[in-house]
Amino acid sequence: MSKIASEVSSVVRETTDIATRGRNEPDTDVSIRADQLYKARRRRDQALGDYADLIGEPAWDILLWLMSAQHARAAISVSSACFAAGVPATTGLRCIARLEERGMVVRSEDPFDKRRHLLTLTEAGRLVVAAAIRAMPG
Repeated sequence: MSKIASEVSSVVRETTDIATRGRNEPDTDVSIRADQLYKARRRRDQALGDYADLIGEPAWDILLWLMSAQHARAAISVSSACFAAGVPATTGLRCIARLEERGMVVRSEDPFDKRRHLLTLTEAGRLVVAAAIRAMPG
């Protein structure tokens, strides 16, 4: 259980770092809103406990996480994206594969660690996520 708590703590720290970078750049409002939506979804999952998996949207969680990270120019590993979605790696990888097929994300080799792959939003993915966020109330 402490490993899970440590990983959750790491994701929260990473999210906080993402939210505080790049505040004076274009699309900052969308990036901040993506971060807020992501955090609200994690709070909802905590409140639902064992029932959180009944209403999950891992692909959306991954997209929100990447929108925040891309704006902050933070590199997100594929495994981090799966964990951030709160799903098993196999589920996360299926979501990522669908997002890649639709041209919303691209996977690339980490230049510093050949064992890792990084995930980023494509320009089309960024535009779709930004439009969806702007269409949401709040």
